[in-house]
Amino acid sequence: MSRRSWGILVLVLVCVVALVAIARVAYQSNADKSVEDAARYYADAIAEGRVEDALKVEVGDSFGDATKNADHAVDLRGAVASEPVWVKEIRVHNQPDLHGRQGAVIEFKVGENSVNREIYLDRVKEPLKSVGYWRVVSSAARAVRVDTEGYGRDVTIGGVSIGPLGRTAYDENKAKYLPANYLWYRAGQEVTVYAYPGIYDVAVDTASEHVRLTVDQATAKTTMDLGKDVEKHGIKAVATTDAVLWLKHNAEGYLTECLQGGNPDRTICPSERLSGVQQVSIGSMAGSYPTGIRLSDVVVRTSSEERTLQLTGEVVFDPSNDLHMLLKPL
Repeated sequence: MSRRSWGILVLVLVCVVALVAIARVAYQSNADKSVEDAARYYADAIAEGRVEDALKVEVGDSFGDATKNADHAVDLRGAVASEPVWVKEIRVHNQPDLHGRQGAVIEFKVGENSVNREIYLDRVKEPLKSVGYWRVVSSAARAVRVDTEGYGRDVTIGGVSIGPLGRTAYDENKAKYLPANYLWYRAGQEVTVYAYPGIYDVAVDTASEHVRLTVDQATAKTTMDLGKDVEKHGIKAVATTDAVLWLKHNAEGYLTECLQGGNPDRTICPSERLSGVQQVSIGSMAGSYPTGIRLSDVVVRTSSEERTLQLTGEVVFDPSNDLHMLLKPL
């Protein structure tokens, strides 16, 4: 072998040794990640909206475990926060728990408030560059109930759909009174959402000027703080005061016309039709939205009999978002 060939061989061996050394250093760097390093990386990923990075660190089905008793649950860990989230502090527990897991408390700053989320980490066989051998086995996300009610085909929190405003058994029964083209009727449901701490925009796809949006009982805001420790949140997209007044003002006259066999404009009449109606009188009209109005002791006198009906009235919308009145038996 020539001197030049020996030189090339030595150079190749030196390069191989160097690469092996670099790989060992990188591997050791992964292995040397502390639990605080791992918790810090995970917390920063949540605060900075790097959802995929945060989810790579989590193991197990925390969403399924947290929402297993919910009828309808939505994973909001991918939702986009509308305001900055900051990591104030990471506090690692002094000792592992009874299962050998290492606990840590992440203190986030969400809006003007501090939010503490306790997580647990455990060791695994394969390291990740970002967190070494640590994985989060108890997420910083939490499940919380959101009650929705009103008019709208879809509701989103942080850009993630949680579905329409509801299809309960009561609302399905109510739907049978509506012609097929009357799509917007009041409905409500309970949703369990699973989210990281943050403030998120709430949107409902109602374009009608007769609907107002209320988030957590406040009409002046359209955001929801999912960092707060509360039992439940609320979203309502209900008829405006003007719409309710229109309903109350016209209910008696339109009902009378319905019972006399007429078809008043913008009114869905009750199925009850009587012949020879001479007089209609409403004993009382009470209630307000979102529950509708109740028409109690409606006395209908015909040429041959007198009947008493109990009815309710509600606002519904056609596909063009125009107001209509639904009158139906209580």
